Amino acid sequence: MKDAEGQYIFTNRPNPEWAKPGVSIIGKFDIDVQLDKNMARQCRSEDLEVLATGKKIKSQCSSVIDGRKVYYEIVKTPVYDDNGNIAGITCIASDVTEKVNLEQKLLHYYRRDALTGLYNRNYLNKCQDSKIIEYPLAVLVLDCNHLKHINDNYGHKAGDELLGMMAAAIEANLGKGDFAFRVGGDEFAIICNKTDEARAKQLV
Repeated sequence: MKDAEGQYIFTNRPNPEWAKPGVSIIGKFDIDVQLDKNMARQCRSEDLEVLATGKKIKSQCSSVIDGRKVYYEIVKTPVYDDNGNIAGITCIASDVTEKVNLEQKLLHYYRRDALTGLYNRNYLNKCQDSKIIEYPLAVLVLDCNHLKHINDNYGHKAGDELLGMMAAAIEANLGKGDFAFRVGGDEFAIICNKTDEARAKQLV
C-alpha cells in the first residue's frame, strides 16, 4: 500500500525480489528501491494516474531478475478517507511470467513454420490485412525444385535439410522490412516492402 504521495507505507513483503537487496521499501518511492528503472518509472506514472483520476487501473510490466525476465500483472486501486479524499493506493502485483511465456510460445507456433522457422501461411494470411504492408510492394513466390525426388531417393530427412538450407538462404538475403514465409511443402513467399520493380528484379 502507498500513501497519497506514492510512498510505500505497508507491504506483505518488506524486500520483494524486484527491489534492491537488503533495502526495505517502506517510506520510499519505486524509483528509490526498484532494480529496474524502467519498471519504476512505469509504476510512478501509474500511481500519478490513479491519484489524479481516482480510477482503478490494471497493467502489465516486466523486470530482469537474476538474468531472468519476470512479468507482473499490476492492479492499483485508490483508497479514500472519511472525507472522500484519496488517501493512498492499494497495489496488488502478481507474477504472471509462466502465463506470458506460454502465450508467447503459442503465438510463436501460430506464426512460425516448425521446420524452417520462417513465418507460416497463417501469418501470411494475417499480413494481407495488416499495417506492416508498405507500398510499393513486391511479392516473390519460390519453390524448391525436385524435393519429391530427394525425399523418395534420399529420405525425408535429406528433404527437410534442403528446405532448411533454402530458408536460411532466403533469410540471409532479406532486406529491412521484408518478410519470408513457408506457405506449403516446397513453396515459399517473400513480401518485400517499399520495393520497386528494379529492386524486385535484383532479388530474383
